[in-house]
Amino acid sequence: MIASTSIAALDEHQAEGKADRQRIAVERFLRTIYPAGVTRNAISRALRLPIQSVTGRVNELLATGAVIEPGAKIKDPITRRTCKLVASAPDLFA
Repeated sequence: MIASTSIAALDEHQAEGKADRQRIAVERFLRTIYPAGVTRNAISRALRLPIQSVTGRVNELLATGAVIEPGAKIKDPITRRTCKLVASAPDLFA
């Protein structure tokens, strides 16, 4: 269950246009810097976005098919946790 405060924060985030800018930044990062895949934690650190924002934007991109989870997992060098990679979906028109 999602807390009402979380829903209100997301609504505000989207109304301000932050969510769109973050989604574009995450997608551009994946397409240009790490097309083979990277962890959400690495995206968070590189773009200086909160992990919650990165996770939300990645989930939105997964839902649209712009991003995939190739199934690979690696150990994050900072958190030492095993994490799934996310990657830009292959461009079918290239």
